[in-house]
Amino acid sequence: MLKKKVDSNYEYIYQWMNKYKDDTDRRGELLKEWRDMMLVQKEKGTWDSYNEAVLKRVQKELANEQ
Repeated sequence: MLKKKVDSNYEYIYQWMNKYKDDTDRRGELLKEWRDMMLVQKEKGTWDSYNEAVLKRVQKELANEQ
């Protein structure tokens, strides 16, 4: 998990928090890409009730990140 050896708890926490932030940023980017892809599908007409439910969940997750 850590990129380098740490000498103190502060360094450990700092590296852990940076990893957590990077993971969260990456998750947000993936959710945005997924939402955009689903909106394109909706415009093309390849849509069903399951897709609608998933889109609502993705949008809710994105709203919670902000």
